[in-house]
Amino acid sequence: MKESFKQIPITMGLISLLVLVFLLEIVQEGALTITVETMVELGGFFPPMVILNHEWWRFISAGFLHASFLHLATNLVMIHYMGTVLEKALGFWRYGLIFLLSVIGANLVSLPLVEPMTVLVGASGGLFGLFGADIMLAILEKERGGWWWQHVKPILALVLINLVLNSIDSTAGLWGHCGGFMTGMIFTPLLLPGAQVARYFRVDLKIRLLVGLFLISGLVILGQLVMRQFGA
Repeated sequence: MKESFKQIPITMGLISLLVLVFLLEIVQEGALTITVETMVELGGFFPPMVILNHEWWRFISAGFLHASFLHLATNLVMIHYMGTVLEKALGFWRYGLIFLLSVIGANLVSLPLVEPMTVLVGASGGLFGLFGADIMLAILEKERGGWWWQHVKPILALVLINLVLNSIDSTAGLWGHCGGFMTGMIFTPLLLPGAQVARYFRVDLKIRLLVGLFLISGLVILGQLVMRQFGA
């Protein structure tokens, strides 16, 4: 355990934080399954409070809450799995920033696209951002069919299966998962340290400009959707 904290400090710190927050939820709820009321009280993403009360911090806090032990355990296993490779590849602060931005991106995309009274919680948006980062590294890899592409194949299958299941289950956060995934893909080429990765990945100015343009366009579209949904 001590060695893991040295090698992947953000991943292990994130896992520890998620467990501590869930213990707080249990104490507040008095049960292992968390009610909607408790999730909202502790910082769940609830669009009316975000827009009408300007509680923007919910974009982040919701990503550290979970609705049940199974919900938490599933995310913890996958975060550890992703972190063992991705944190070492990106560096701890870039890895942590991509996770955090993906949590925000997941809720941002969900804001105009889910039912207004929906309450969203969970680290899945950040996790899907890590999936997106992993797949983007495979896309940018100079060696076609190289190590990173071989590594990412099961990740790609996992993402596709998850999205299919989300489309069947109306209670799943499909838009949040898509938003987190796209956020991870977009920010990975923007954050990659050019000098360190130039031997392995194609990250030139044209790619960064294209990704930046896509990011700005996406934010403009989301802004328009939010205004149409809430009249904000």
